Amino acid sequence: MKTINHYDGISHTFVICAYQRSVYLEACIQSILRQSVRSSVCIATSTPNEHIRNMAVKYRLPLFINGAEEGKTVSENTDQEDSADQNARGNQGQSADQEAPGDQRHPADQKAPGDQRQPADQKAPGNQKQPADQKRPGKGIAADWNFACSCAATPLVTLAHQDDIYCRDYTKSILAALNRCRHPLIAFTDYCELRDGKTVRSNRLLNVKRLLLLPLRIEHFWGSRFVRRRILSLGSAICCPSVTLVRPNLPFPVFKNNMRSNIDWQAWAELSGLKGEFAYVPGIGMKHRIHGDSTTSDLLEKNERKQEDMMVYRMFWPEWAARILERFYQTAEHSNRTDGDQ
Repeated sequence: MKTINHYDGISHTFVICAYQRSVYLEACIQSILRQSVRSSVCIATSTPNEHIRNMAVKYRLPLFINGAEEGKTVSENTDQEDSADQNARGNQGQSADQEAPGDQRHPADQKAPGDQRQPADQKAPGNQKQPADQKRPGKGIAADWNFACSCAATPLVTLAHQDDIYCRDYTKSILAALNRCRHPLIAFTDYCELRDGKTVRSNRLLNVKRLLLLPLRIEHFWGSRFVRRRILSLGSAICCPSVTLVRPNLPFPVFKNNMRSNIDWQAWAELSGLKGEFAYVPGIGMKHRIHGDSTTSDLLEKNERKQEDMMVYRMFWPEWAARILERFYQTAEHSNRTDGDQ
């Protein structure tokens, strides 16, 4: 398929969704800053704390805080924290997960295209006194993701989950796929898992998802609503942090705040009915970390995921068929447990 669009790094933003005090946040940031095609990067959080602020200062990333005050969005200009940044720069060559040994180059001191945008709201005095890990009542993951989408000033936005690692050519491959679309909705890549610091490229769940996505290896089917909906009617085949959203072509908000784990699957199911393309890159573009503190692992332990799976299956199937599919999918999905099958 020939080039139709002309998206480049200036068109794209990584918004890193940070929560509480993840020990993996820095490795995520470093993998994004090492992309072969550079784009804008910022951090969004609803749980501001010293750890997140230090990471934003160290790597000179804008930090957007959701819910710092009722009805307000706060942006902290981390570029002004010169002394903290000077102290941090000496450690920039090392990644927490050692994902790129020997890579001493770090683009933290160079502004990514589009980072010169001014914050929408001025910093409100006193907001830094908010408790570090305070949870906002009545809010949820969907609200945080929708907020993160709104932090980007570019048409393309990737919601990077703080625990994950992006392969060096993720942005390059996404842009190439989007530039072959007439009216792209989302673009996404295949992925692998990180378990206990080790890369897992194949297990039951990953193989089931790749099988479901097989038709989208044919670019002609990217724009087929029938094919996309058949895929999503069988399972949550699209890995959320691998997705880049084409915001001008999507409704807002993208995510509904009625679930904890299947927010993304529900969103892709609804977007699959729109006119446009789901661009799929079959190469592995990122590494999704599986660990005991993740929301998905927690929900599987509590069996709450089963209820949410049924909610999505009912969007496509009658009750009896939804129950059969849910039972099959749960069997594969149990590999997401931290002690799951490899």
